Amino acid sequence: MEFTVTFGWWLIPAVITLLSFGTVTFMSRDMGNDQYGAGAVIAAGFYLLAAVVSLLAWLIWALLA
Repeated sequence: MEFTVTFGWWLIPAVITLLSFGTVTFMSRDMGNDQYGAGAVIAAGFYLLAAVVSLLAWLIWALLA
């Protein structure tokens, strides 16, 4: 059995994943130390949104590839 990784369409959803989580991390780094406050809820919401965007990008890639 041979497994080969080639550059191609999978790079687009991979870049979208990295950019979405990088953006959320950059946005939520100055939220403070309120572990159970509104800042933590907002940050968790943004991470959830980034995960959904990432999953949609991979789904579109899987359907078009």
